[in-house]
Amino acid sequence: MNIAFEPTEACAAALDQQDGLAHFKSRFHFPQHNGKDAIYFCGNSLGLQPRSVAAAIQQELEDWQNLAVEGYFRAKNPGCSTSTISVKRWLI
Repeated sequence: MNIAFEPTEACAAALDQQDGLAHFKSRFHFPQHNGKDAIYFCGNSLGLQPRSVAAAIQQELEDWQNLAVEGYFRAKNPGCSTSTISVKRWLI
């Protein structure tokens, strides 16, 4: 069902009900403004912080702490792999 746009709160609410991407909102932290989620329109930033990013950064810090340079090869998300090294051999 398509709704003709009108600059009203009722139209905005109806369009929100049809938004197929609305479930993604829960994946981000929203700053609070007067006790409500801020409306965030900023094109010159990293955007809203994904809820998953803190754990990903913590993993990288732990791998760096525990593995140092070996993290390039043995970390949960290694910076180098045998496929990367093989490709480099072919390019040299």
